[in-house]
Amino acid sequence: TIIRRSTISGNATRGYSAGSFSSGGGVAATDETTLEHVTIAGNTAATVADSSGFKMGGNLYVQGAGQRILAGSILAGGAANNGADCYIVSGAAVTETARNLSSTADCLGAGSIRNANVQLGALGDNGGPTDTLRPLATSPAVNAAANCGTRATDQRGAKLPAGAGCDLGAVELGADRRVT
Repeated sequence: TIIRRSTISGNATRGYSAGSFSSGGGVAATDETTLEHVTIAGNTAATVADSSGFKMGGNLYVQGAGQRILAGSILAGGAANNGADCYIVSGAAVTETARNLSSTADCLGAGSIRNANVQLGALGDNGGPTDTLRPLATSPAVNAAANCGTRATDQRGAKLPAGAGCDLGAVELGADRRVT
């Protein structure tokens, strides 16, 4: 699975009985997966029956064999009792091929920006065909990407870069494309 320049937000997985298992509110990477300049924020791994059970990887859950690549992406504001932003099951791994940004230290290495105040705007119409989470002007995502990835435009179709460098995540600040 390859996901590029996309926003994944406001999703939830739900276990349906007491003590049940729930994982990967945003993305459950159980096979070969590449996430390039993706914003994964505000997703939840939860159970509906009670507060018990295993709730892992609010935004990203990684399990099994296969290569998982994370590049130029944002993980922020996830909710789970294990790995709010990301949870990696023993034996699985994530390879970071470029700098990433997270509101926790879950899953990211020293070359990324961890435990940060990510500073994203609300999910909404920031131009283009789908709703997005645009970084605020003071966000550490702005101009922080090591490269612009394999696409010449952001999720909305705006040309890259709009500033001194490309931004982390799916949307480039300064490349306004409001729908009129």
